[in-house]
Amino acid sequence: MRQCLRCCGFLILAACAATCSKAPTGDRTETVSFETHEGTVLAFDLAPGDSAIVFDLLGQLWTIPASGGPARAVTDAVRDTAEDLDPSYSPDGESVVFRAERHGRTGLWLLDVASHGVRQLTQIDRSDEYNGGAGWSPDGRAIAFTRAAADSGTGKRRSRIRIIEVSSGRASDLAVDSARMLQMRDPAWSPDGQRIAFVAASPANPRGGRIWIVDANGGRATPLSGDSAAAIAPAFAPDGKRIAFLAPDSIDRLQVWVQDVSDARASRRARLTSNDDVASTRVRWTRDGKSILYAADGKLLRIGASGGESAAIPFTAKLSITRTIPHLPQARLVAEAGKPAPARAFLGLAISPDAQRIAAIALGKLWIIPVGGAPRAIADVPFTARGMAWSPDGNEVAWSAGRVDEEDLFAADTRTG
Repeated sequence: MRQCLRCCGFLILAACAATCSKAPTGDRTETVSFETHEGTVLAFDLAPGDSAIVFDLLGQLWTIPASGGPARAVTDAVRDTAEDLDPSYSPDGESVVFRAERHGRTGLWLLDVASHGVRQLTQIDRSDEYNGGAGWSPDGRAIAFTRAAADSGTGKRRSRIRIIEVSSGRASDLAVDSARMLQMRDPAWSPDGQRIAFVAASPANPRGGRIWIVDANGGRATPLSGDSAAAIAPAFAPDGKRIAFLAPDSIDRLQVWVQDVSDARASRRARLTSNDDVASTRVRWTRDGKSILYAADGKLLRIGASGGESAAIPFTAKLSITRTIPHLPQARLVAEAGKPAPARAFLGLAISPDAQRIAAIALGKLWIIPVGGAPRAIADVPFTARGMAWSPDGNEVAWSAGRVDEEDLFAADTRTG
């Protein structure tokens, strides 16, 4: 059940009900059942003709009618020891490409919608590589995806847009003529198959970057968004004249935006949503170009391409797993109930220049500990605080705190806090 428990990490616990019915003792098995109407990430795609939606939940792929309804599992994470994510329909609706780890093999995979058969399309060579964000060409012959890996010369992690022929498996990088394109991600084909939009940012960067458009055969890219833009997941409208994407609003919440492809001015883009928690997966246009689908606040949502109120696309996913009943030793508490227990972990630690004091970050506080003495909390610190350094005179301690790659530096007086 290791795999099942790992997959269940994607579930919003408040939205599910779990029941456990034990089989006779001699069988040593139990059935664990989940039912949920929400999900944490919900990477999804809309089928051609707007007939169905495929999405990932609990480490496997599910489909529902485009209007919502009971979800039907089309892969089995427990049976296949898998984690299936980020699905995308082929233009004929007969296949779905997705990224997954299955039986220890990681890369892109193809699912036959009718038979539920699966075959591997790519295989990463090292654990630090990434294949994902896949999108089909309009003719269904090729798939563009993001490939990230350490550069063999410099050792730095770089991401490229790679295009693979579905029938032959032949793959090559999309050649872009710009020295600035050290990182590329989130490819999206134009409806006529002549262009590819992408984001100039690493897949590891949650904020994204500038959107560019390049010929599908490669060449010189032209910017669609401003130099300071932070966007992800572009998607062309069916008429090819507009593009939807995800980008932060003024208070740094991810939202859905639409912009005219012919106008790169940031002032010409329109924000459609005002959700608290938009998932950083993708957006999809309906066939008529009048609506956009996205995931937010644990749900699949639809909104008009000109804005307005969002409408939920409801679903119910049920999963039952039969497993061997675990026999665990009796839990031993580290302290009696109601009595304090010592904390023995820290997020920052440094000894003073005179080697008489220790500074530590633990439990959201900055502590000063005389060697051999009792710790004293002198200041509250953010729970993102990391690292520690003393000033040469021993009067101040510095640390960093904030989101990854956006940390600020702080310092505190060791006597007054």
